[in-house]
Amino acid sequence: MAIDDILQKAQEGNGLLLEETKFLFEKLVDLDEASHIAAELKSEQKGDLATLYTCLYITNSCLNNCGYCGYRSSNKNLERITLSSKQIAEEAKAIKDLGVSNVILIGATIQEEKYRDLIIEGTRSLLELDLIPWIEFENLSPETLKQISDVGADHFVLFQETYDKGKYERVHRGNSLKNDYDARLRKVDEAVASGFSNINIGALLGLNGDYISEIVGLYYHAKRLQEKGANVCISVPTLKPAPGLSISPNRVSDFDIEKSYTILRLALPDASLALSGREGEELRNRLFPIVDQIGSGGVPNPGGRTIYKEAYQKGDTQFTLSDKRPPREVTQYLATLGIEVTPRGEWGSKRRLNLKF
Repeated sequence: MAIDDILQKAQEGNGLLLEETKFLFEKLVDLDEASHIAAELKSEQKGDLATLYTCLYITNSCLNNCGYCGYRSSNKNLERITLSSKQIAEEAKAIKDLGVSNVILIGATIQEEKYRDLIIEGTRSLLELDLIPWIEFENLSPETLKQISDVGADHFVLFQETYDKGKYERVHRGNSLKNDYDARLRKVDEAVASGFSNINIGALLGLNGDYISEIVGLYYHAKRLQEKGANVCISVPTLKPAPGLSISPNRVSDFDIEKSYTILRLALPDASLALSGREGEELRNRLFPIVDQIGSGGVPNPGGRTIYKEAYQKGDTQFTLSDKRPPREVTQYLATLGIEVTPRGEWGSKRRLNLKF
């Protein structure tokens, strides 16, 4: 097995086998050629297009105590906020004014019955504004997922965070709603069964130091979901500082982030790739030709654009963002690369690959 042979195969646009993907991640030290091929594949599969997305948080109250998150239940300095339906609608209007069409309806985790109706009404508010809701909650029952799907949502987001089961169980020990690795995987399957045809999975780089195991996990997970008929989007955001935590903003190197995105594009050219505003401006600029879903205008706290703007500005947040350019500035920069921002980017691709693992 040789790097040049694998890159030549990747250029054909039919994806890579798992062992080829692993070999590239282990051996590739110069990304220039691989990045060029990845950009060509993205253009072939998605066109010279990108879609902007942002988050709308409805609550920062949380039953979980993940040690790397600003919303952890042990953070006694955080002002706990749960928006009303009216306040969610106001945030949605503020996002509409930014020029972003794709909105992740998201929040920390509380009992389902305490925010079920807010999620459903929030979905309706987004749709009424001709915004596209992406639903990201980890503890919704199949019945609630089906109802949200019936309302009109077709995108579901849930990151496994780490595909190392032992690591997952250690970092989530004591969490009341997040300590079951297999249940989290099943929740994604439940979303597909409930009618969501677009699924966004992800690994939080830096949570587990073995990046290869995360790429392998994402590869397997994406292929399995595609076999179920889902269009798949993959995210590899990195661990970032949060209030009261001493996480280094450079815990994961830019090289490893860029290599992760590049190899995922080569291995799974039919999948969408999402790039968070967690990463720095220069790195994101290099990755823009490879990805097709781009985070912009993020405010990781409920009501941070409207009624609770002051709370957000004083640092009450889930994590810190590195690239704070507003959506219009990102759009202008993308135009210099020949990339047009489209409001409704499709996950999946023009053709579906059928490779053995």
